[in-house]
Amino acid sequence: LTGLAGSSNTTGDDQKKLDVISNDLFIAAMRGCGKCRALVSEEEEDVIYFDEHPNAKYFVACDPIDGSSNLDAGVSVGTIFAITRLSDEVV
Repeated sequence: LTGLAGSSNTTGDDQKKLDVISNDLFIAAMRGCGKCRALVSEEEEDVIYFDEHPNAKYFVACDPIDGSSNLDAGVSVGTIFAITRLSDEVV
């Protein structure tokens, strides 16, 4: 789980393997819950729309592993996220 994944995120940071794995898990969780209409992740260039849930009422923004550049130093990392309820006009 350590080391670089060989790509960079939207802010130009080198992605760690754990960045990619955690991003994939976050996307799968939001898609699978059925309540999330769209997701913005620091690891993705574009908004991810869950078209399979057109009536979902929530929008999520996240940084799946904040502080991942410090993983090799053994310091704490965490997930930052925000959940916003979409207005009825948007849904």
